[in-house]
Amino acid sequence: MNAIEDLLGAALPDLPEAAIGQLAALGRTRHFDPDDRLFTMDEPAETFHVVRSGLVAVEVEGPSGGPATIETVGPGDVVGVSWLLPPHRWVFSARAIETTETVAFDAALVLDRCGRDPTLGYQVHRWFAGVIHRRLMAARLRVLDLYGARP
Repeated sequence: MNAIEDLLGAALPDLPEAAIGQLAALGRTRHFDPDDRLFTMDEPAETFHVVRSGLVAVEVEGPSGGPATIETVGPGDVVGVSWLLPPHRWVFSARAIETTETVAFDAALVLDRCGRDPTLGYQVHRWFAGVIHRRLMAARLRVLDLYGARP
């Protein structure tokens, strides 16, 4: 296994090794300096990232007009889920907090591969369902933090 396969194997332990190899072949290493944007809210969502090292802030524009951090993610975590569903535009922004390395995946290539391999497609969608759930819960907690609990 190579480094990308190792990263995916840890993130997707139920996925067969051959499927991990197929997915890993679609990943490319990316480097981000502190404050670099991985993507920006409302732009086309054409990739997703798995963090290899560093930290990434998942952000939304806050009530004061500045960014509000919904969640901070690190090694092994996924950044970017909007590529899965129309209209394929980023719902959040993502920014490197520190020097960060990711494995970036072209969404069109991943969707094509998932369409041709139902086992891979099921596992990838199951993986992202968990990511979406965690992100939704983090956003919910952040909203409660920003606005306070209402009786």
